[in-house]
Amino acid sequence: MSVRARLFLLLVALSVLPILLLRLNAQHQLRELSGDLVPRSQHLLVEKAKAYMRLMVEDHAELWRRESVLLEQTLRLQVMEIDKVLAAGAASAHRDAGATAHTDADSSGLLAEAYTNAARLIGNNVLGQVTIFEDGRVFASSGETGLPDRFVDRGADWYRLAKREKGMVWTAPVIDPTTRRIAFTLSTPVRDASGRVVGVTAIMAPLSIGGLSRMHTASVSSRLKTYLVDFAQADSPDKGLRIIGQADPQEPGAAKDTDSGTGPDTDAGLERGMGRGMGMMGSDMGMMNSGMVHGMGRGMGMMGVLAPAWLTPDDHAELQSMLSDLKNGLGEVRQAELDGKDYIWAYAPSGVKGLALVLVAPKSDVAADATQAAEYIERRFKDELRETLYLLLVALAVIAVAAWLVSRSVTRPILELSGAAASLGQGDFSVRLVPSGGRELREMGRVFNDMIPQLKDHTRLMHAVALAREVRLRLLPAALPALPGLDLAAASLSCEEVGGDSYDVFPVGHCRLGCTAALVGDVSGHGLDAALLMATARALLRMRASQPGTPADVVTDVNRFLTADTMGSGRFMTLFYMELSPRTRQLRWVRAGHDPAILYRAALGEFEELGGPGISLGVLEDRVFTESSRPWLAPGEVLLIGSDGLWETRGPDGGMFGKDRVREIMRENAGQSAQGVLEAILAALDAYRGDSPAEDDVTLLVIKAVTGPGDGIPQQAD
Repeated sequence: MSVRARLFLLLVALSVLPILLLRLNAQHQLRELSGDLVPRSQHLLVEKAKAYMRLMVEDHAELWRRESVLLEQTLRLQVMEIDKVLAAGAASAHRDAGATAHTDADSSGLLAEAYTNAARLIGNNVLGQVTIFEDGRVFASSGETGLPDRFVDRGADWYRLAKREKGMVWTAPVIDPTTRRIAFTLSTPVRDASGRVVGVTAIMAPLSIGGLSRMHTASVSSRLKTYLVDFAQADSPDKGLRIIGQADPQEPGAAKDTDSGTGPDTDAGLERGMGRGMGMMGSDMGMMNSGMVHGMGRGMGMMGVLAPAWLTPDDHAELQSMLSDLKNGLGEVRQAELDGKDYIWAYAPSGVKGLALVLVAPKSDVAADATQAAEYIERRFKDELRETLYLLLVALAVIAVAAWLVSRSVTRPILELSGAAASLGQGDFSVRLVPSGGRELREMGRVFNDMIPQLKDHTRLMHAVALAREVRLRLLPAALPALPGLDLAAASLSCEEVGGDSYDVFPVGHCRLGCTAALVGDVSGHGLDAALLMATARALLRMRASQPGTPADVVTDVNRFLTADTMGSGRFMTLFYMELSPRTRQLRWVRAGHDPAILYRAALGEFEELGGPGISLGVLEDRVFTESSRPWLAPGEVLLIGSDGLWETRGPDGGMFGKDRVREIMRENAGQSAQGVLEAILAALDAYRGDSPAEDDVTLLVIKAVTGPGDGIPQQAD
């Protein structure tokens, strides 16, 4: 891809990417806002609905309790009126000495008046009043029609319970099969002057509390349902809350009944949650006929549920919690599923033993506003995204044209520079540029023109360095000579293109066969100047070693010649020069500032250093060097002559390779050939250095004594 195309794409990317990133960030922020706002709103709405439903159910339960108190007061007044009638009858009987002072008709009239006085306190809410005496007399008042025969009987539940409890009792609700209204019976014993129970009087009243107005329910849910439930049923722990009645469906705000008459028709899940199982309550009391409730009218209370129905949460643990609350007289609001759907439940005890009011509303209705808000945000977001896309396409077209024009004007000088660089790369040092473009590009053109002569000189220097490296490699022996009784191996590694280390072995020393000269030298520093000094020293050594003299004479003369060239330059050279003569069975050497050679005596497992006095070459012109000697190497012994770059090599941690490590490698590989020992040392050196760059040249010469033809040569004077 060309520079112009790349610059064009870069300009387009730099222009468009910020817009895209801003849009993506806005999209992300909107999604986070929607994801945070909707759950928060739903939570707040649900909590608000829970609080409101709890307030409603507790308020209605409280109203019901207050009504029950009023009914109890009415019944007490009714008892007081009956007591007056009984007292008047007893006084008249005493005056007439056994004669009946009042006929049954008179008693009925007096009791009817007592009923009227008591009922006046609560108006038309009383459906019927009745008193039954132990002697069989029955006095009842029920308006236009009479009470059912099963109700006006001493076998009725209200009569038996009041007589047994000897106090005021509420009897289980009765459901009229015609109107489906729910009514309760409140009864209490009637006593004579001596305190003996002579009968029972009762009031039947409708459940007039329970229906909720549309204004109240609409703020929560149009599908909110109100139920009267029995939580004290024996089957309740397993089946749920037994439904006795629900809000009158004809009242304002109440839902229309289903054909089955068992619950709400707006929520199929709620219908299915009301299981079947028990018979109608209050069967022993009998049924109220339609005439009893004819005057009640609509809107007076709850409608009874004729067929058995249950209100059962899906989670059995939630059901147990509800039952526990109600049995402890506590009201609560909970969130529980009904047939797989989430509902809010509010419940409170009614004040009548075993009965409670329950409000149930779908949670989805409560959180509907938040859901609508989320849909609105999503809709607006899609509209904004569409509009932004159109604007982005227009901006992209404008940016593309502008970027192309800019890239064309900017890249023209760059392309010219690229062409000139290509010509320069092919060796054309005559190429030049006419600087153009912006200030930076003009400066680049000027620098390019100035660079060409420098590059030409550098190229010439590189050729010279390459030639010097080739010369240095040629100065090293192409192959080491074969010496009787000895195995030789050597290597020299430079840290730069050319180095200042060198080694040499020439088998004819002082023009005498059998006298081999070996040396390892190290010039201070490294690079081209060090290589030139080493080449000079090598030539001097070869020339002087071919003439008569001793190793000390050779080194002393070379030092004098070399000092003349290095005086005042700060350059010097270390040298380890050795002559080996198998005929004399002697090793003679001179150490000129070089590290001692290391000898491993395999038979004894010991190391020996071949040292001696001497300073570096090129330091003092008149320095006279002395030589050292030792007997010939025994078979298996290994001699190593190396430069300091070997043991001074540093690893990644900064530590040196060290002579101890070199000795250990020599010990471990003494059984191998000289080349094997050499390769083992170099391999360990590479592993130790790792990725760290080499800082100095490394040169080493390995000499190992082996059994050979020279071993049988007798010693002679040299």
